[in-house]
Amino acid sequence: MEAKAGLSRGHRRIGYAMPAHPGFRQMAEGRLRSVTDACAAAGLDAPDNLAVIGADDIPTARLSTPPLTTVHFDLHQVGKQHAQAVVAGLSGDDSQPTFVPIIPRLVQRAST
Repeated sequence: MEAKAGLSRGHRRIGYAMPAHPGFRQMAEGRLRSVTDACAAAGLDAPDNLAVIGADDIPTARLSTPPLTTVHFDLHQVGKQHAQAVVAGLSGDDSQPTFVPIIPRLVQRAST
């Protein structure tokens, strides 16, 4: 039932977006699966007919059909920096925390 509902949502997204927007971007890559499945059912192919890109590099992104291009963020490092700032604040350290910029990287796969 959930797969059928996901396919239906994907069809609605295609019907709404295809005429003016030949691509999909989604922060939650798990939801892109319904879009790519609906595209395949409609005879559309990524990347030939549209581009699909995600933004959290979940493990299943590489197993999708087609494998999803994504943007990888080092969320472990982001969490570590914030946790260190919280611990320092709780320890009475009133200095401004220093955050090292976390540079995202593109993981190019077959969906673009």
